[in-house]
Amino acid sequence: MLLLRFTSLCRTMSRADGHFVVPQNMFHTTEVCSRTSALCSSVPTSERIVAGTRQVSESNVNHERYWSCPPSLENLTSTMSRRTRVTRALLLCIVALVLPVARAGASHRSARQGDVAYFSSGDFDKNELDEREPGSGQTPLMAASLAGQHLVVKALLELGADPSIGEKDGYTPPHGVAFQGRPEAAAVLIKHDIRVDEAHEDGYTPLHRTVWGGQSNHIETARVLLEEGNVDPDALDAKGFSAAHVAAQRKNDEMVRTLLRLGADPNLQTKSGDTLLHAAVNAQRPKMVEAVIRAGVDASVANAHGQTARDLAERLPSEEVRALFVSHAEVGVEKKASDAPDEL
Repeated sequence: MLLLRFTSLCRTMSRADGHFVVPQNMFHTTEVCSRTSALCSSVPTSERIVAGTRQVSESNVNHERYWSCPPSLENLTSTMSRRTRVTRALLLCIVALVLPVARAGASHRSARQGDVAYFSSGDFDKNELDEREPGSGQTPLMAASLAGQHLVVKALLELGADPSIGEKDGYTPPHGVAFQGRPEAAAVLIKHDIRVDEAHEDGYTPLHRTVWGGQSNHIETARVLLEEGNVDPDALDAKGFSAAHVAAQRKNDEMVRTLLRLGADPNLQTKSGDTLLHAAVNAQRPKMVEAVIRAGVDASVANAHGQTARDLAERLPSEEVRALFVSHAEVGVEKKASDAPDEL
């Protein structure tokens, strides 16, 4: 549409013979001519720059269709007028492109800034409720979700915003709040019955995304997803890892403890047969190993390479991790002894 408008404008400023024409009312001719007469005095009247480079004689120029300038000014004023018209046309195109973006940008900007009042004011056009932002493809709801503006998320959902609209890569608000670690926004989505356990086409659920983060807000978001959203703590990602396995690989002790406390299975095995204990040993995290052992993991399970977690610990440098297996074994022996009957 903009291209058609630009083409039409150019046609109105062109003559059939290739000349660019400036309407006489576009500029004040006398003022322009008087200001440029000194410069034009050195330009031969026989030289005419028409359509950019073509030269024609003075007799071929129809002065009545140009400004009422002296012949010596015609060449300069024609060139100036053409440049002015092209500049004006380009500016019109820029304005036509920028104005819709600016209007749409107001909703997205207000969403990111937490301006709840904007969405109940007369400035907000409900037709922009699900409008996607140029470039990012985000709706105002997605923008607010990523920014953690839970009050705006609530307001937009109550206005009827569509939570299924993804941004340019297809990520929806549940994935946005999980990735950024926005527990309050996640809770608002859940309260509005929005599913927070659906995997993106890349094979990762919101829970998988939130364990990628190592901050306390990501841990709290995981808690919200598990406790309030009832997501499956043992759902496998595209690579066959549970959220707990990924947290262990990232050496996030607190995330692993939280996931175990909220139902993650320590005996769940990956495609290579590793339990969560194997992952904790590989991470060389004594506190994590202890938490997994206390969660009831079966330390005797071997992976696809025939290695138990203890076998793996013997090959790795942490003496503290190896000591945990010794103490665990001693506790196991003592437990068996205490469970044995006093008499046969």
